[in-house]
This record gives sequence, structure tokens and C-alpha cells, in this order.
Amino acid sequence: MGSKKLKKRNQPSSKPLQNKSHTNDGEKPVDTTTELKRLSAPQLTTCILLAIGITYIVEFSRAADANNEYSLSACMLYYKTGAECTPVDAYFIGMKYRSGMLSATSVLVTALLSWDNPPLLQRLNLFLLGTPIFPTIAILFGSAEDAIVQYQRMRIGLMALAMVLVVYTSKNVGVAPILKHKLKEISGVNSGLLMLVMVRMFEIYTAMSTGVEGYSTFGGSSDKDITDGSRVVFDFVIVDMAISMIISLFSFLYFDEVKRRSSLFLIGV
Repeated sequence: MGSKKLKKRNQPSSKPLQNKSHTNDGEKPVDTTTELKRLSAPQLTTCILLAIGITYIVEFSRAADANNEYSLSACMLYYKTGAECTPVDAYFIGMKYRSGMLSATSVLVTALLSWDNPPLLQRLNLFLLGTPIFPTIAILFGSAEDAIVQYQRMRIGLMALAMVLVVYTSKNVGVAPILKHKLKEISGVNSGLLMLVMVRMFEIYTAMSTGVEGYSTFGGSSDKDITDGSRVVFDFVIVDMAISMIISLFSFLYFDEVKRRSSLFLIGV
């Protein structure tokens, strides 16, 4: 009898091992196994949108310095011209690079604040569908045929259409409702966000009314130096201004008080 009991004790258990922590008597063991969470459809959509935007910012940065010979050569990746790009062309690409950095930062901050709420993040994706996706498509199809190289035109257009498709396929999660504001409850944070919206609207109005000719004087150039490519890139600068405006509007309409404060502080910095 004693030998049989000893054999049973030495036999390995057929039950699978579980990763559980030691607990005191009377307490249930705690499973410490960690699982990787899958990205939701809105989260994946936002990652794709940010990746595409950051890719273009990096490419524009190559031609952002008008005093660099390599930058002037890299400028030809975007402008359809028979000669090297002029300093005026590179100046507007530098402007697009800086405005793109600001708009991408505001989108990134807003996405991080919305990350744990799929309907809220999906609402942000729909906002980005309105700007910059649709304006980008309109600019490309409305610009002069010889403004930028055909490869870049097709590339930007296909990416914009792909982003529309990605946003559409993630719509099944629903969208966050607008948070109703009472006029007497408008706080300093809300006033600050509304002020940002109005400032961005004024910038857009100024840019559209003065046109590329008004901004080209900052680069020490004349109207004769402005190419069709410069006009297209300047249109994209206006789109970046619109992105910053809708991000502030989104924060005002859909964020709670805590997230509004965080958004106003981070975007302001």
C-alpha cells in the first residue's frame, strides 16, 4: 500500500500549468497572464492616417531648406519643372513642412486623448475625413496638370481614397454624441478653444484673400517667381490651417472638461 501511494505522488500531473500567483489560504489565485489587446477599427484607422501624414512631413522636410543644394534637387520630386526648383519653390515647401508639423501634432494629441473611447476616436476620424482628405482630393484634381509631377499626384490621390475607405469600414463602432453646452456654463477653457477656432478661421480667411502672392513677399520674391507648384503647396498650407481649426472645434464639442483642459494646454504649448 505504501509503495502504491508513493508512485501516485511521483506521477506528473496531467493538468496544464497556469501562471497564477501565490495567495494566502482562503483567497482565490490571481491569474497574472497578460494578453495583447487588439487595435479596434478606429484605432487602426487613426494609426494609418497619422502614418501617412507623418510620411509626407518627413518627405517635405528634405526640401525645406532653400540654401541647401540637395533640398533644391529634392524639391523636384514634387514640382514638375525642367530645371531645378527656385528658392521660392523651396520656401513654400518649407512653409508646408512647418504647417504640417503643427497640424500633425494637434491631431496626435487629440487622438491620444480619444484613444480609450472608440466611438469618440471614430468621430475624430470622420472629422479628418472632412479635412484634410476631401480638400486634398479637390486640390489635386483642381490644380494645373503641370504643377506637380504625375507620380506625386497619383500617390497622394490614391492615399486619400484609401483613407476614405479605411474610415468607412470602421464606422460600425458608432460615433460619440455632441456634448451640449449651456451659455452660462461656458468656462475659461471653453472660451479658449472657441478663441482658437476663431483665430484659425481668420488665418484661413487671410490666406485665401491675399493668396499665394501675399505670402511670397516673406520670401523676398516677386510674383513672377511663383510657379504652379508653389500655388498647389500653398493650398496644402491652407488645409493645414483648417486641420488645426477643426481639432479645436472637435475638442470643444466632444471632450469633457478634463480632456478640454489637456487639449488646450498641449496644443497651446
